[in-house]
Amino acid sequence: MKIFTKKISESGTKYNGEMELETFSNNGDELKMTKPISFEGVLKKSDDFVEVNGKINLEYTTACHLCGTEFKRNDTIDVFETYRREPTEDEYKLVGDEIELDEMIFDNLRLNLPVRFL
Repeated sequence: MKIFTKKISESGTKYNGEMELETFSNNGDELKMTKPISFEGVLKKSDDFVEVNGKINLEYTTACHLCGTEFKRNDTIDVFETYRREPTEDEYKLVGDEIELDEMIFDNLRLNLPVRFL
């Protein structure tokens, strides 16, 4: 999901987008997406950074780590991230006049989904 910074206001701009993904590997477990991963949020910009505040929504099937039974699950992950021209280790790089949300979404999935599904 690419967003041009020229479309983002200082007071905040609402953004909704979707990412098509068939599967996602999480600590050895395979998640099969049953619908696109969506992002809903507000983006705010200043001269050298963009703040992203929103929610990642996903629906998928996976198998129980103990018995192997497949089940369906919905998750919502709250995110608050910063894109900056000179980022710290906890921020994303702001390059040119656009930001790419895919890496931020994948990072938040890895950090916030359960380690094992039971």
